[in-house]
Amino acid sequence: MGRQRPEPEVEMEFQIAPMINLMLVIIAAMTTTLGVLQKELELGIKVPGQESSTSTPTDTPIPIEIGILKDGRILYNKTAVDNATSSDLPDLKARLSRATEFDNEQQVIIRPQLDARHNRIVDVLNACTASGVKKLTFGEAR
Repeated sequence: MGRQRPEPEVEMEFQIAPMINLMLVIIAAMTTTLGVLQKELELGIKVPGQESSTSTPTDTPIPIEIGILKDGRILYNKTAVDNATSSDLPDLKARLSRATEFDNEQQVIIRPQLDARHNRIVDVLNACTASGVKKLTFGEAR
């Protein structure tokens, strides 16, 4: 039997390119995950999932919802205020003034029905302005 020749030793080299690719994939995954989490926090919503027992209450105030019905009635958080013919809306102004005194960044959402009169919407906007509401948005009627 012949003597086998020893195989020449091959020196192993450290490959840096696969390590860089792996790090880029990890950074991309972290970036997209943090972006989704940041949007969740900005919107004030919680994605369904396992709830932790150490949840902290949020400091964001609940927005005031003002509904405008087609017959001219005004709803303040689903409670009727003022009468359907009053353009001054003193009760609405008083409630909004109290809310803005407590929190000057109080958000108000106006939710008119599709067939609500436009002059009634203007009356509500005037009441919000007179009460010092700074954050005002429109939403769909509920």
